Amino acid sequence: MNIDLIQALAKILKDNQLSELTYQNGNRKLKLKQQLEKSIGRPEPPVSIENTSPQDEQKVITAPTIGTFYTSKSPSDPPFVSVGDHIEVGDTIGIIEAMKVMNEIKADKAGIIKEILVTNGQGVEFDEPIIQLA
Repeated sequence: MNIDLIQALAKILKDNQLSELTYQNGNRKLKLKQQLEKSIGRPEPPVSIENTSPQDEQKVITAPTIGTFYTSKSPSDPPFVSVGDHIEVGDTIGIIEAMKVMNEIKADKAGIIKEILVTNGQGVEFDEPIIQLA
């Protein structure tokens, strides 16, 4: 998780006077807490909660590292996966080049590829969604 995300979550916690906020993306989880002082007669502020299904979050494969994403071993090879392909846990879905090292990216979820969210040769950040599963 990057510092901008953590700062944004802390601002939501403070602005909405929440005592606790939990953020989860894949197997990464962050819990923020703050001590609130209760004022007698003061109404509680409204809390806005985004309705997201944990099932939707689980249907995304994210980049395990930063680097440049490649869809195949070389420009002349076919891509590892395409939209509509069924993948299993452990299948190679791409390569991320980081510091001149080619790292094969393995699927951590099974499913049918609904969308490939990054293009060949695109830079990716840690935990950035790269494949959406149906």
